Amino acid sequence: MVTSRFPVPASCIRSVYYAVQGTGTLVWLWWLVADGSRARSFIAASQNDETLFAFFPSDVVFASASFAAALFAFRRHEWERPAAWFAAGCAIYATLWCAGVWWQTGEAAAAVAIMSPCALASTACALWAHRS
Repeated sequence: MVTSRFPVPASCIRSVYYAVQGTGTLVWLWWLVADGSRARSFIAASQNDETLFAFFPSDVVFASASFAAALFAFRRHEWERPAAWFAAGCAIYATLWCAGVWWQTGEAAAAVAIMSPCALASTACALWAHRS
């Protein structure tokens, strides 16, 4: 068992991160739905606005995984690890898709800029949970 050096239990810190990540995902979805033209910053010019809306179900799954990881981390439940890795996998997959669009077209860098920190932080939290 790894001893924490933080005055707050590490699981609480991870719980807050996952909750913020899930909430941020839902706010981002609402922001896109409120004005569909906002999608232009996150897709290539050759793609239509509905491209991002095709990811709506997977974004909801990602937010749900984040909320599950937050709940399990807060309760210090052993299921935090699989939920955290699932959320990290969702974030990594989305980041790779965004990076692929950017690599092929040179456009939609905003999507890479938003998803890269999310994927890194999700993976770091999953590793942290795995070692706890």
